[in-house]
Amino acid sequence: MKTLLRRLIVRPFAVMAVAVAVTTFSAGAVLARSEPAGQVAGFHFVQSSPSNEDIGRAVLKSLGAVALHEAAKPQQGDGAADAILRAIARQARDELIDSALRDLFKTQPAVERASIRNLVVLILDGRQARDRNQIQQQLRGINPNMADAVEVAEFLIRLGQAVDRK
Repeated sequence: MKTLLRRLIVRPFAVMAVAVAVTTFSAGAVLARSEPAGQVAGFHFVQSSPSNEDIGRAVLKSLGAVALHEAAKPQQGDGAADAILRAIARQARDELIDSALRDLFKTQPAVERASIRNLVVLILDGRQARDRNQIQQQLRGINPNMADAVEVAEFLIRLGQAVDRK
């Protein structure tokens, strides 16, 4: 049980500390160069894609989800209390993934975000290929228009690559 607690607390804390530093630096640099949507010469522009802040928050949340996913993996000799902690870690992982997807895809229905979350979990588990065409086919199954959203496919592929590097 002590090992699981250490995995749940120490590793995610270290990953989050690095993630906060990297994301704060990179998002701050990008934000300094970006201009918000607004009104120009009588035209009102509405930002339809995620802002740099949204992307930064989603990256941070994704890193936290990866850390929780790793901490929630069962270990030999875990007891009932460990199983409860793993379930809590998995639920927190899913909440972070959902929140990151809400940041990135504000207009997508919840059912579509849940389907993408399921793909994310498959990638974290190593059960989803990192092939763009296969991911786009699965996205088409969720919503035919979503397969054109290269951002979703790229997000899932890069997440898989990050998981592979750990």
